[in-house]
Amino acid sequence: MIVVYTKTHCPNCVKLKNRLVADSIEFSTINIETDETVREWLIGEGHKSVPQVYIDGRHVDDDMLFKLKVEQYEK
Repeated sequence: MIVVYTKTHCPNCVKLKNRLVADSIEFSTINIETDETVREWLIGEGHKSVPQVYIDGRHVDDDMLFKLKVEQYEK
């Protein structure tokens, strides 16, 4: 499962979510402005900005998201 941690009015968050939708990649979102526990957890993980993406509980970066896109097309 892909989870995208976001904030309201975050242009990079919107850009990432639009890219995932365009690539037909399913994901869920969690707005850290409405969930203080999650916000504190992300800070504890060392993150200082959003969006942050986790796949099956593991943090991923843009390179890994690109790899996921390629794997989707190979199926």
